Amino acid sequence: MLDLKYKTSVSWLEAVLSDFNSFLLDHAACERKASAMAMSMVAHYPNKRLVLDSMIDLAIEELQHFRAVVKLISDRGLVLLPDTKDSYVNDLRQKLRSHPEDYFLDRLLVAGVIEARGHE
Repeated sequence: MLDLKYKTSVSWLEAVLSDFNSFLLDHAACERKASAMAMSMVAHYPNKRLVLDSMIDLAIEELQHFRAVVKLISDRGLVLLPDTKDSYVNDLRQKLRSHPEDYFLDRLLVAGVIEARGHE
């Protein structure tokens, strides 16, 4: 896991706890998007064997997380929200370089940063 230079503010935790239902709904969306991103990497880079296996494993893991969060959502009587764009992710994606190999590496790096922030 990446060691992030800046830790998430304690105020974020306070915001989560003050509206845990919204957090769960957002978390489910993030898990689903992470699984979809991993499968997108599988579809776009089938010739990169090491990445292919890792991305398939990641897609399955994130989908299992999604299922667990959806159960919590259901237990609370909530309903999943429609898909929305994530401004944080979109801002990071704007920084991706366009050369195919650079783009591939940048996608991996951005995914790693997003995962590290989520893991924290």
